[in-house]
Amino acid sequence: MNAETAYIFRHALLRDAAYQLQLPGDRALSHARAFEVIEALCGGRPPEPVPLDATESARLAPHPCDAHAAGLAEHARLAREAPGADVATLDAARRNYLRRSAEAAGRQFHIEDCVSHWRALAGMLDGAERGEALRLAGERAAQGGRRAEALPLLEDALARLRSSGNRRLEAIAIGTLGLALQGTARAATEGVALQQQALAIFRELGDERRAGTALANLAARFMEAGRIPEAEAMYREALEIHARTGNVASESIGWGNLAILLGQTGRFEEAEASLQTSLALARRTGDLRAEGASLGHLSGVFFQQRRFPEAEAVCQRALSLHRSTGNRRTEGVALGNLACIYQATGRSALAESTYHAALAIHRDVGERRFEGIDLGNLASLLVESGRAPAALPLFSDALACLHDAGQRRFIGIHTCGFAMCLLALGRTQEAGVVWRKGADVLLQVGDREMLGQKTEAMLAACANAGVPPLDRGTP
Repeated sequence: MNAETAYIFRHALLRDAAYQLQLPGDRALSHARAFEVIEALCGGRPPEPVPLDATESARLAPHPCDAHAAGLAEHARLAREAPGADVATLDAARRNYLRRSAEAAGRQFHIEDCVSHWRALAGMLDGAERGEALRLAGERAAQGGRRAEALPLLEDALARLRSSGNRRLEAIAIGTLGLALQGTARAATEGVALQQQALAIFRELGDERRAGTALANLAARFMEAGRIPEAEAMYREALEIHARTGNVASESIGWGNLAILLGQTGRFEEAEASLQTSLALARRTGDLRAEGASLGHLSGVFFQQRRFPEAEAVCQRALSLHRSTGNRRTEGVALGNLACIYQATGRSALAESTYHAALAIHRDVGERRFEGIDLGNLASLLVESGRAPAALPLFSDALACLHDAGQRRFIGIHTCGFAMCLLALGRTQEAGVVWRKGADVLLQVGDREMLGQKTEAMLAACANAGVPPLDRGTP
């Protein structure tokens, strides 16, 4: 321990000891004085915010106290025990500052603080306001990749909002929960049903803006299920709604999602154009999360066209944005994509270690979909490097994850990879049966581009093994 570390450690111990030596009433008075002084230095108390269950939520106007809001909320809580304290006034102030600290933490991508402050605020509220505070806590937890924490919060929020009779907030909570289920076993059924419910309520309420968001979320579930024509029609309808209602943030996300679909169906020029539109909109609004997502998608389009240097550079930029915004889920996705680039460009050792780094994040945040994708990719890498026996259990685990998450396209991709593994192990007849299953799935989801790539790899593998080509269908 160096001198500076030792000083900091001892200082913290002495400070805590000195604090504990004070009588409880004296401590509370000190917190009350600290609260008054800090609030005065920040220009006084900000106005009361619009209630969370108001007809239309409004962002809080910036205030000099925002940087100290979390501390002010804590001083207000601890000052309640001071002799003669006006508890009702202190509680009102604490609610105000918790709201401000939660929103400020969200803007700065401090996910843990954001979730903690929304949860603390929820504990001070009742009815629809409590439900909305819980929803916001769950939404931020999901955005930070903390799904195990997010889902119970969102389910609690939805139950409270349903009983409150606030249909608008109920529909928002339904859609938020449906979105949080993405990548889980519940996505293909419950996730779709929830987005359909949200869409129906928004249309019933005449809320076109939010109906567009729900429609786009539903399109994403349809695309995952391989219902490509329906998904594309929904995406395009949602984009028209976003443009008509001036919903720039959702429009940016929508162009990025449409680009994924276009890339999967081999329309790379259209996909790249969609992503350039998405990036321009994200940068116009200063939305770093959306910009990171768009860059990640653009890297994927470059990768599909084998433009590897461009794909790597853009993926690194996306990864940097994901890390700066605390978005663990998309950080894991970007690491998996980067590993694919390393694998495709012959850097096998680097690819393998990067896959493991991505998998650690997927497991930490409960992202079964991308865990399955990257397990299958890692298994394919092991086959390529002559380690087919080690790859066999990874393919089994990958396909189990993908079936749980309802990811038909990647089930097709990795079933074809599994066939290549069986071929490398000399189990040619079994490989042919498995290949047919994988090829059929890729045909069903309309990804002829990927089936063509897999078929090319299969033909080369069969030639190297000195066996006839496996039954390959029609790419």
